[in-house]
Amino acid sequence: MPEITPLVGDVTQTVTAELNQNDTIQRQLTAKDSYERTIMFRSKDHVNNLKIHVPDLYLSKKPSKFMIQEMVLGTKLDKVAEAFKDIAPDMKRVVVEEMSKVWIREVLFGSGFFHSDLHQGNFLVKFTESAIQLNILDYGMGGTLTSEIQSNSVLLGAGIEALDAKTISKAFWTISDKRKGRIKREQFEALVDEKIKSIRAGREAIPGLDMWAAWAVNSGLVMPYEFVNLNRGLAIVGKMLENSGSTETIASLAAEAAKESYYKVFKSMKAAGATIGEIIRLAWGAKRGPKLTSEYIAKPPTAMAAGRACQGLF
Repeated sequence: MPEITPLVGDVTQTVTAELNQNDTIQRQLTAKDSYERTIMFRSKDHVNNLKIHVPDLYLSKKPSKFMIQEMVLGTKLDKVAEAFKDIAPDMKRVVVEEMSKVWIREVLFGSGFFHSDLHQGNFLVKFTESAIQLNILDYGMGGTLTSEIQSNSVLLGAGIEALDAKTISKAFWTISDKRKGRIKREQFEALVDEKIKSIRAGREAIPGLDMWAAWAVNSGLVMPYEFVNLNRGLAIVGKMLENSGSTETIASLAAEAAKESYYKVFKSMKAAGATIGEIIRLAWGAKRGPKLTSEYIAKPPTAMAAGRACQGLF
């Protein structure tokens, strides 16, 4: 029973959050400010406007059990991409990449808002000559990172990109719930250091942020719900990129966003407690790339099977 308690707790919190209508309404209103925009769609054979739209809500002045929103038209991206494959054969990839860019920029350098269930069942696409309309739906799962989690997530991403054990340990420890954790700081730092050595030696693949987070939880850290929810979103967006045939990853899109927001990166890392020297060292390490003594082995991580909490599974 003690071993399944975290799983029951996580499931309860997740389902309760998804079924909370007032919270869903607030997330959709936040998404309206965060995601709504028109950007240029550029594929190999087609140029168009890509309009990312969050349906309007019609709110009652009195308490109501109903949530009423604007009707939007469209179908799943796969069907639209198939229907217009002669006009824009790479439509699926480009739409997913552009949506993912908006998603990751908002998480790291915007309001901190994220939709954590962004799969094809939760957005509709409508293709016209004047625009490709992308309607993002279902805000039952999502959230907004606190400024502390956001700044430490930027620091964590920089540490992962540079394979810097000290930075990764520091960011994870700051984000985690120290009261509930099952591991001491020095023990966790030793585990991170050992994992970095293993990666550099080519004994395991280079993990992304989502896999690092799952490993940290399985190692004894307990993350706040917002970070767990974000990690779920990271996994889903990452899988969506992979399924679209894109060569982009969450890491590459985050790196691209960071290059466009140098000052915001600097401010975030300073807010997370990084010194000027540490920032320069991380930037240099990320630019050079990780030094590996042999080709890393791209195998699915087996440690995930040990995760009994949703935090580990996500």
